[in-house]
Amino acid sequence: MTQTIAILGKGAWGSALSTLVSPGDRDVRMWSRSSSETLEEVVDGADVVLSAISMKGVAETARKLQPIGLKEGAIIATATKGLDPETLRTPGQIWEKTFPEHPVVVLSG
Repeated sequence: MTQTIAILGKGAWGSALSTLVSPGDRDVRMWSRSSSETLEEVVDGADVVLSAISMKGVAETARKLQPIGLKEGAIIATATKGLDPETLRTPGQIWEKTFPEHPVVVLSG
């Protein structure tokens, strides 16, 4: 069974993570604000949504995803570091608040 992974962020970090998750039976899709693909197209049916966007874009992207929705049981993984300057929330906390019905994992190092 093919696993679908949507990577949000096509910068150096998102591209590196894409290389790591690509081997095997996976459909890896990538999105950025400058993508020709829409956010909805990239996350449609995704088993994992891996966020590698900059901290300043996390809350905005989470808000954009909310009306689109995620596949039931989809895992949200965040690889973004930092704190939201307005709320002092971590990226994980932003994703948890926006999508409380989905598990959120944090990749850090």
